[in-house]
Amino acid sequence: KLQFLYLIDCTRTMEPRQVGGIAVGVVVGWVLCAAFTIRSTPSVVVAPPARVAGALSEPPTAPVQPPTAPVQPPTAPVQQELKGKEQKAAGKAAGSRPNIVWHMFDDMGVGEIGAYGTAGRYVEPGRSITTPHLDKFASEGMRFTQAYSGYPICGPSRWTLFSGRSIGRATHPSTQGDALPKVVKAAGYRFALVGKHDPMANPPGHGIDLFAGQWMGETHKMYDTVLKYGKAGERIRNVPTKNPQGVTRDNVIQNPGAYTHVAARILEDGVNVVKTHDYAAQPLFLYMPWTLPHAGCWNGHLPVHPVPPGSPEPKYGPRCGNPSPTQMHYGSEGWPVQETDHAAAVSWQDWAIGEMQAAIKAAGQDESTIVFVTSDNGAHQEGDHSPAFFNSTAGMRGCKGSLYEGGLRVPMMVRWPGHIPAGAVSDYMWQFPDFLPTAAELMGADAQTAMPDLLDSQSVLPTLLGGTQAPRKFIFSTHFCTKTHWNGNAFMIRLGDWKGVVCNCAAGAGLITEADAKSMEVFNLRDDPFETTDLAAQHPEKAQELVALAVAEGLSCKCYQCSTNGGGGGLYY
Repeated sequence: KLQFLYLIDCTRTMEPRQVGGIAVGVVVGWVLCAAFTIRSTPSVVVAPPARVAGALSEPPTAPVQPPTAPVQPPTAPVQQELKGKEQKAAGKAAGSRPNIVWHMFDDMGVGEIGAYGTAGRYVEPGRSITTPHLDKFASEGMRFTQAYSGYPICGPSRWTLFSGRSIGRATHPSTQGDALPKVVKAAGYRFALVGKHDPMANPPGHGIDLFAGQWMGETHKMYDTVLKYGKAGERIRNVPTKNPQGVTRDNVIQNPGAYTHVAARILEDGVNVVKTHDYAAQPLFLYMPWTLPHAGCWNGHLPVHPVPPGSPEPKYGPRCGNPSPTQMHYGSEGWPVQETDHAAAVSWQDWAIGEMQAAIKAAGQDESTIVFVTSDNGAHQEGDHSPAFFNSTAGMRGCKGSLYEGGLRVPMMVRWPGHIPAGAVSDYMWQFPDFLPTAAELMGADAQTAMPDLLDSQSVLPTLLGGTQAPRKFIFSTHFCTKTHWNGNAFMIRLGDWKGVVCNCAAGAGLITEADAKSMEVFNLRDDPFETTDLAAQHPEKAQELVALAVAEGLSCKCYQCSTNGGGGGLYY
């Protein structure tokens, strides 16, 4: 097989007639090799797991009722200090160091989760999505109302999570994204990545012990024909699913059991990791970046973007929309099909979190595991889904891709029984880069060893444990403001209650200069959470202060989705 791959690589430099000359020999050799392999014991890097008996249940067809009484907070005092720093990382059992699980939804808005109290607001009666498992999760942990993703779109947002850096310090989101795996490995944890891979080109080559899922460029194929499996030191292997090419929505609705939704396989793999991990040998770090409720395709083709003007197809091309493994209990609502599918995707994802929590409890690790649940950015408006239909942004301005609150403010819920106060709600302001130093403190590791220049991230563990801490210095992101600024560099910066948005930096090369204060929009989020009133004229000093902070911090306003900067327009979606 390796020789075959080598020959393919060599043909890139051959003349066409030379390629044709070896084609027949290669094919015959490959057929003979395949025939021999079938009769031999296969060498598989990581076999796709069988359905986990007793751990997974069928998704409900009717809404599950949330608990009737609030979960009582733990009676034991909250532990303010961890003993992890005093332990040697390698070869130690979990002990006082918790397992860490990070669930990253793809494009789920704050307004789509019932625990945030926004379901049904600003929309017609009856248009609500039920999320009983997430609501229960929130009642058993801490829910944050001022949490921010690192960027308003997928890839760069995930880069800030893995690097511990603001996107304003990125040379490019395809580099520097392995700080988190370095810290995890140095702490003696097993790192499993199950789901949507990004930002690294080869997870097992960057300290990831186990990878199961899809490459970034394939993650909009919700019924893909292959998924990838691999572990440290071995080659990634493509493992076929039972999906043929050309799956349609009608196929899936009529016979859902005949096809494999990628998210369903992610769930199986995640449960399998939790069930089979040796917790006595080392603690587990499980990163689960899900593919829902992102828009995508039923067939095996990638989305087409942009669709030519006047095309009758949805925004993301033929047979694309908001694929879900099942319609759940929304099939008879009479909503537009894309909204029915979107609601089903959210509720299926809610059910999947319930299954993951059940697996953790079944493994006896409930009190030894801290679980984070969030989204990579705000609610999307793709596949003909409208975030206004369900109030997906909780009334906030903008959505995915926007520098306004609807693009960056995300749900964030964290649960750790006996440590994090149950039912707590925090307005502490933090952003994805803060996860790396938080995880490092939980693991008893030194984040500075992996990333010496963590200039604008800090651990939020004091807040999680029910204590207090100094406010975050600032919130920052880049991107663009509207379609008219697709080729420009834009940024937002928040300091306390004040937020500024610059839709087109005055200087080139991503530089932020004092001149940007002249075009900055200014909002007071305490008085105007929906960003309806620009106060720049009344408070020019705030624009100057915010721009001066960005300049002093050396932040860049370079946009990584804009074609003038090599982002290719749709890259990292």
